[in-house]
Amino acid sequence: MSKRFTATEKWEKEWFQQLTPRLKCFWLYLCDHCDAAGVWEPNFGLASYKIGDKVSPASMKEFGDRVHLLPSGKYWISGFIAFQYPKLSRECKPHIPIFRSIEANGLSPLIDACSKGFHTLSEGYPKGIHTLQDKDTDKDKGKELVKDKDKAKEQPFAPPTLEEMKAFGATIGLPEIECEKCHDYYQSKDWKVGPKAQMKDWQAAARNWRRNWQENNGDLFNQKPDYEKGF
Repeated sequence: MSKRFTATEKWEKEWFQQLTPRLKCFWLYLCDHCDAAGVWEPNFGLASYKIGDKVSPASMKEFGDRVHLLPSGKYWISGFIAFQYPKLSRECKPHIPIFRSIEANGLSPLIDACSKGFHTLSEGYPKGIHTLQDKDTDKDKGKELVKDKDKAKEQPFAPPTLEEMKAFGATIGLPEIECEKCHDYYQSKDWKVGPKAQMKDWQAAARNWRRNWQENNGDLFNQKPDYEKGF
């Protein structure tokens, strides 16, 4: 049996507190023995043996609409998928068994019917849980974001104005006179890097200019101000 998340706050919930010790144990058993989509194939004899107390189909009614009886005779914990997998993806290999169970047990209509909010393993109907239709919508949105990023990359380079260069220079400690030299230099090069390559990041070029300027004027940076030299 794979490892699963458990809702520790269920012990503080009124619906769980009202269950008998036998039903509390049975609930934990169901959450541990259902499949990846929260579907449990009933075996009340085995469940009773492992719990150490008798449980039956009548016991399932005590959980209210947190458990649904499927036409196949199996039971589905309605909040299991929403709690264990807040975000499902058909491209995720560990999620493949979940989708298989959903399709095999005909859960899609029931999930869509609960789309306004699933019961979780500890409380009822949180907002914002994604349905299967939402998954496809999110996938389309993801494709649109990728397209937007690609469009952003395709945008032509916009050279900075001298004022923009000076404003940026002030943030990195590059004097105005050097900002003017940097701007004039690349302006004369038509903002090209090398013989043909178009510049992509003028701020990086400005930082590079500052490093070269600082290296060439290293003595100026290492000199102590007059008030520190003493008399």
